[in-house]
Amino acid sequence: MSTELENLATIRAYLAALESGAYGERLARFFVPDAVQIELPNLLNPNGASSDLATILTRAEQGRNAHFAMFFEMADGRIRLQRNYDCFEPFDPQR
Repeated sequence: MSTELENLATIRAYLAALESGAYGERLARFFVPDAVQIELPNLLNPNGASSDLATILTRAEQGRNAHFAMFFEMADGRIRLQRNYDCFEPFDPQR
């Protein structure tokens, strides 16, 4: 299997794990130890953010109800960089 196909298989397996509600070590296996997630500015986080692997795993549980797009950079068949573009249903952030 080519590297591109292996990377695509990893990302599909990661997304399936997220969809099934996986967290902790069940998600950590998809990432290199020094992985970074970049969250672009959105309604809940207007300045955006950068997260390390521990924070990625914690926030995976919190993000179960958000709509989002993700883009990945791979290293050795695992995720090295994940960029999130989060979208939220209309809501009043003051509540």
